[in-house]
Parts: sequence; structure tokens; C-alpha cells
Amino acid sequence: MKTKAVIISVLMSATIILSTAGCKPQSQEPDIITPPKDVYMELSINESTKNTDGTYSIFLNIRAKKEDMANVWVDLNKNGKKDKEEELSYSGEYGYISHRATSPKVTVYGKVTHFDCKKNNLVKLNISTNPFLEELDCSWNDIKVLIGTEKVPLETVNCSHNKIYDFDIRSKHVKWINLSVNDNSEESMNSQVIKQLPDWTDSLSKWNFPEPKLLAKVEGNDNEKNVITNEHIKQINAKGWKVYFYINGHWTEKKPK
Repeated sequence: MKTKAVIISVLMSATIILSTAGCKPQSQEPDIITPPKDVYMELSINESTKNTDGTYSIFLNIRAKKEDMANVWVDLNKNGKKDKEEELSYSGEYGYISHRATSPKVTVYGKVTHFDCKKNNLVKLNISTNPFLEELDCSWNDIKVLIGTEKVPLETVNCSHNKIYDFDIRSKHVKWINLSVNDNSEESMNSQVIKQLPDWTDSLSKWNFPEPKLLAKVEGNDNEKNVITNEHIKQINAKGWKVYFYINGHWTEKKPK
């Protein structure tokens, strides 16, 4: 009996080994860790541009310092978590994302220094919670409100070809702005644009760098609603800035009369 019990035990063990040998463990992708979310920018897409499948097409070019790029991602579905499709692809030193967002509210997380979001049907852009942004191109959208803060160290801003009437940048570092083809009234040009331009007159006398430029208006464009008066140009020049109008295919300096 003892010999028989041993034989049965060996056979059962062999059966278990054979049955498990053919079963491979299922491969599991490692969980994607959501990086810190304390630095971000908020984008609002025009809901009337929704695709037939209910999504919104979006293409963004993004740059950050090399050590910060791994923590840059784009929340396309507003779930607050980094998903596989929300990781950046790379071309040289730039990251980019070309995808379809399932929410018209898109958030870009991370210490982005250069941000190109042109031609994405945006109606609102809030960059005030990214104190690392140096260069912004949000041209050719439908932006009405551009929200920044003095804490954002912007140096160049291209927000042309929008519908901006609420321009809030306040950067003390900005030296180049393209604000052409927008909806700035005479009042908003006074109270927002000119008031927010940093005064470079002292720095220009001490340091050798080109005079800051404000590309203000495109002559002959039916969508151009910016109002730039002779008095505006005088005030802008008094802060060390040059004003340019696009006339006959060229950007030409506009001097006060």
C-alpha cells in the first residue's frame, strides 16, 4: 500500500507540472505613473469643431528642459491621470502630441518652456500656472481670452489671427509680441496691451540688444479689428518699443505723426 501511495503521489505531481508548463504568465504593461500636476496650462477648444465621432483633433509642439521632459504630458480626456496615448512623441529636442481629445478642456502638465498650439480651434488659453514658459505661439485660433501673469517669464508671444479682446500677459521679460488680427478696441489697447508692456528704455541705454517689437496690425485684412491710434504709438514708443504694421506684404515700422 505504501508503494502504491508513493506512485499515486508522483503521478499527481507530474500531472500538475505538465499542466502548468503549458501556461505562460500573461504579460502586463507596467502601470503608467502620473507625474506631479502642480505646473500646467489649460486649453479650451471650440465645441462646434467636434468631429463626427465626438472627439476634437489636436496637435501640440512642446519643449522643456531635458531633465523635465519626462514629466510633460497632456490630459486629453480630463480624467487627471496619465494614459498611454497622452505621452509625448519626440522629434529632435521637441516633444509633440497628435491625437484626438475626448474633452474640449485639455490640460498640458509639466515645466514647458516653449509651447506651440497654433491652429487647434482654441477659444481660451490659460498659461498663468506655468512659471517656466518663455515662448508661446497660439496663433490662428479663435482665442478671445489669453490669461497670463507676471510670474510667467514669456519673452516672445505670437497670438496673431485670433479674436482676442482680453489680453493678459504682464511678463517683465517679453520683447516680441505679434498681436495682429485680433479684436482689441481702443479702450483695451490702452488698459491692457500698452499698460502691460514692460518699459525697456533704461535697459536699452545700458545693454546692446534689439529694440522690442510689437507687431500690431495687418492693413487690408477684413478680420483685423485692432484699433491702434497715433497716441497709442507714442505711448508704446515711450516704453522703448517699436510698432509695426503689415503693409503691402512687409512688416513696416509705424511711426507717430
